[in-house]
Amino acid sequence: MKLSVKILIIVLTTLLCATLLMYSIVGIILLGPSKDASRRLLEKFNESSATSFIPSLYMDKEKADEILNSFDKGEAINTQTVTISIFEDRS
Repeated sequence: MKLSVKILIIVLTTLLCATLLMYSIVGIILLGPSKDASRRLLEKFNESSATSFIPSLYMDKEKADEILNSFDKGEAINTQTVTISIFEDRS
């Protein structure tokens, strides 16, 4: 075989492996146990029209909407229970 054919085979194999790896990583994040990570990734994909098709590769639109709407946006952190002890006397 010619050298150019071997190089082409190596490049195409590398691209195929990288594509499968990225597809697997996104699938693990979207379908994994963390709903917060799924929601954040879905938000990122929906921000751009160029990537908005990606969630449809893994789930239907109803499932994606359910994940996006499941987050309670009114949830607040109670800052009264947090104590910062930077200036305490440590003698």
